[in-house]
Formats: sequence, structure tokens, C-alpha cells
Amino acid sequence: MARLSLIVILGFTLSFATSAAQDLPPAEKKDEPAYEKLLLQLGSSDPVERFKAHAELTRRRDAVQGTVDRFLANEELSPEERIQAIAVLATKWNADALSKVTARLQDPAAGVRIVACQVLGILADKSDRTVREGLVQNLSDSNVEVAAAAYGAVGRLAFPGAEDVIVNGIQFDSGSDGTLREAMIRAAEAVGKSAFNKLLALADSGNEKDLERVIEIFPHFRSAEAGERLGILLNNYHLTAGQLVPLIESYKLYKVEPPINAAPLRKVIENLLEENVRGNERDKESLRRVLFDVLKKRSPAFAAWIQEGMKHWEENGLIRKYPPAKETDLVAKPSVAFRAMLQELGSEKLAAILPSLMKDLEKCPATEGIWILYTLGELKDARCWDELVRFVSDYRNAQILRIQAWASLLSIDAERARSLAERNPSILLRRD
Repeated sequence: MARLSLIVILGFTLSFATSAAQDLPPAEKKDEPAYEKLLLQLGSSDPVERFKAHAELTRRRDAVQGTVDRFLANEELSPEERIQAIAVLATKWNADALSKVTARLQDPAAGVRIVACQVLGILADKSDRTVREGLVQNLSDSNVEVAAAAYGAVGRLAFPGAEDVIVNGIQFDSGSDGTLREAMIRAAEAVGKSAFNKLLALADSGNEKDLERVIEIFPHFRSAEAGERLGILLNNYHLTAGQLVPLIESYKLYKVEPPINAAPLRKVIENLLEENVRGNERDKESLRRVLFDVLKKRSPAFAAWIQEGMKHWEENGLIRKYPPAKETDLVAKPSVAFRAMLQELGSEKLAAILPSLMKDLEKCPATEGIWILYTLGELKDARCWDELVRFVSDYRNAQILRIQAWASLLSIDAERARSLAERNPSILLRRD
């Protein structure tokens, strides 16, 4: 009832309520309901009665102050009655109301402390030292709902140093209460960049338990700022393959526009290619799987590439050479597949990977080489042009590969490719 009353009272726009009150006909003094009755009426189960009481109290907001003070001072009254008094103070917010609500942070009733935290989180100024100290004290309240409300208020106010107390709470939280853990997570998200940076510093402390806690917390964030910091966390040298999996899986859960940048996944892929990711083979297989899943969801083109790649493996008998045949086998043989994943993350590093791609082309069988050429075409980057022209011009190369190289030239710049064929008919393999 306490929470419902607060929501109902604060849910009305004050200007609307004031306007409604001004439209009421002036009541005769002898017919006016007592202030105490109006305060109790705010807790009525009838929304019409609650609105009438709110409107009347707003009309008489100056005169009602003495009754509110009596309600707050009398701890023999029920917590619900003291909550109604706090709600009335919220409709007439000033320094005196601030002082009275702040004092209720130490109310003997948990429900009153919760409402006081909620009101201060919405209406207080983050520069008020007394409010900050009172809320921080309630973070360790024996009642977890009070502590959760205090974390919510700290997150909304985001006062200087809020990130320290929130991350400190996350670091030492036992995780036994889901409500409290969720409040900590949302408080960190509300504070934003400084809280995320504090968590990254905690992950880099060298303490394995701290790193585990950050890995446990980070997948629950959903904001764009958290998505940016997720990319930084992925580059933490201490992460194992098993620890990377839940972090990368969380990419699928962000629903922000524009979508969070998947480029940091490039470094994970490169580390896998270079065998720089610690962990057993089972964890590495899970990591390959989640990388594929994330990229397929972000790019229909990549999903189509996987389907074509699997068909290519089956048609060329590679399933007999590298059993069993599944999507992540392509990743286990990284000469083509991981570089195709790099393609999905942007081509700004093409100059660096191009020599490696061409080197692979020289030493790998035609059944794999065709997919390297396909990847170069899909990049649609002019820096591939000269390498592809040289490849097409070399008649020592297998015809099927030259055909694919020509298709890649057409993909990069169709007009330029046709012009090249007109000037040098011997290079022309096909015009379609």
C-alpha cells in the first residue's frame, strides 16, 4: 500500500493537480475536512477519493504543513500515515521538505525508509551532502528492499563519487538477493561512463575474483555506453575462452540504435587465429560458436556465407578430410572463415590482412582458395584491385580460381572491370 500510494501521488503532474484544485468551489470553513482525514484519504483504495484528497491538500498546501509535521513526528502512527505525509511534502518541495524527508531515511519502519529514498532520488539535488551521506548509509541497511531503494536513488542522483560506492557494493555483494543485485546493476547503468570505467579498472586489478565479478555483472547491462565499454573489456588480456563466451553472447541482447560496434570482436578473432586465447579446446569451441551466432544475427550476408561455405565443404568432400562437418569447423580451419568474419567487422585493416590472404591463396588447395577470392570480392575495396588483376592475368592459376577472381573484380567495380577486359581481351574469362 505504501508504494502504491506514493506512485499514485507522484504520478499526477503537479500542474494538473494544482489546476484541478483551483477549479474546486471554495468550501465553507465548517465543511472543510480535517487535514488528518485528508492525509488518510490519500491511502484509500478508491482512486477518485485519492484524487479528491490530493487536490484538496494541494489547494491548502500552506495550511496543511503543521499537520504533516505532526504526522512525521508521531512514530506511534502507522508507517502508512507517515508515508502519506512524505508524499504531501513531495508536492511542495522546498528546503524544509527536503530536510524532513531526509530525516525519514532513519525511520524505524522499512516502508518509510524506502519511500524516503525514492522521493530523494527523484527530487533531491545531488550536491546536497546530507542527502548523499544518508543514502550511502542506507546502502548497507539490513532490509534488502531499503538497500535496493537507496542504490536506485544513488544511481539517479549520480553525485560525485557515486560510481565508487556502487562498484564497491558490486565487488563485495554475496549475490544472495536478486533484487539487491539488480538494483546495483541499474544504479551503475544510470551513473554511466564513470561506473563502467570503474568496473573495467576492477577487472584489471589482477584479482581473479574481481575479474569474475565483472564478467558476471557486465552481460546484464543494456545501455549504449555499456556496449562501448564491453568492447574494451573483451581486450582484457586475462580473459580465457570460457570467460569470453558470456560477454560476447551479450552482444545479442543490446537493443540500441545505432547498434553497438562489433569491431572489438575482430581482436578476439585475431587472438584465436594466433592461438593467443587461453582455455581448453571445449571452451574455444564454445567461443567459436558464439562468435558465429553473434555475427549471423548481425549480418544476413554472413549467415548466407556460412550456408554457402557448408555446401562447399560437402560438395568438395572436405567433410571426409575434416570430420565432423559443422559450422565451427570453418573456424577451426581459419585460413578463410575467420577472415570472412573480419570482413563483417569492417575493412579498415584490409591493408594489413591482404598479404596474408594472398599468401594463403598460394599455398592452399583450390577448394579453399576460391573462398579467399570470394572474400576479397565481398570486401569491395579498391585496394584489392591490383592483386586480383595479377591473379587473373596469371594463366598458371587454375581456371576456376581465375573465374572467381574475375567475379570479385566485377563486384568491386563492374565498369572498371569491363573497361579492363575491352583493353586486354586476353584477360577476359567471361563477360557475364
